[in-house]
Amino acid sequence: MLDLVGSLARNQHLGFVAKWDQFWYLMSPLLQAFVGATVALSIVLLATGLVHVAWTAPIVVLIYAFSIAPGIAGVLFARRSLNPLVILWQVVLAHGYAFYSWIIFPVVYRALWRQLIGVRTWAKTRREAIT
Repeated sequence: MLDLVGSLARNQHLGFVAKWDQFWYLMSPLLQAFVGATVALSIVLLATGLVHVAWTAPIVVLIYAFSIAPGIAGVLFARRSLNPLVILWQVVLAHGYAFYSWIIFPVVYRALWRQLIGVRTWAKTRREAIT
């Protein structure tokens, strides 16, 4: 991922928007790792009592909004129906997606570690033949 950034920047066949889109895609694992680390650190600091938070309604709403807003935005941008019940159901499902995206953080760190140490192999999962 990181080794592709230089060649991407030098690619004269791509415009700025295309380069930015590909750069963002390549940097997403780093961003995810940073966000996950800050969340984990926040939880540790709160759990150990090193940081105290005045749990007011605005604080709780902000934490919720930052946690779920990207999923809801994705649902609203990708909607195919204007039916309010369908949109409401998709917003509910976005909460499940947000939970899923948090539980896969170990995968992000493993992949980032493999990139940093230069591992380029990928062992595919063995499959059983369907008969």
